[in-house]
Amino acid sequence: MKRNEANPVGNKDEVNMYRAKPHVIYECMRKKISSEIIRGIIVSETINFLMLNKIVDGFFFDGYTIIRKCDISDYRFYDKEYFIERQIQHAIGLKASPPKIMISLNSMKEIISSLKKNDKLFSIEKEYSYRNVLWLTKVQKISSFSFLADELDSNGEWARHCRHYFSSITKIEFDSRYINLYEALFAKG
Repeated sequence: MKRNEANPVGNKDEVNMYRAKPHVIYECMRKKISSEIIRGIIVSETINFLMLNKIVDGFFFDGYTIIRKCDISDYRFYDKEYFIERQIQHAIGLKASPPKIMISLNSMKEIISSLKKNDKLFSIEKEYSYRNVLWLTKVQKISSFSFLADELDSNGEWARHCRHYFSSITKIEFDSRYINLYEALFAKG
């Protein structure tokens, strides 16, 4: 990323003060959690959460990512018009759009409840996971502080029920190519 193409805005102390702008490419790092750089267009945000139409492989929109703002260690906005136009010219995917389902970002419990209500398969990343493992899950039951979910194993079979605490979830992804592939397989039976 070249400095002259980006408009740096600040660090984690200023994240909660920023209000989303439409059609702006956003990039962030969560150094305490992962070395992954998350890039996308902001779809929705609250004081605690940010939902992005995730960009992968240059400029391919691949589902949605919800992250906790408190985990963001550094971020950048690409809001120079010439940069965005050049990126769009090279776009492989579709235009950024909000998800087809309503997701409430008021709390982690409401996010999970929204996904359960729409019977979505999604992945979660947890605070203390082994090698940043993502679990593909489908919610079975929600309680005050956690939820019980069925999880897929490496063979694509429902393996076990597992309890996940809302406070330990750092990232949720849904409607990505990978997750949609599994949803299509399960829909066929």
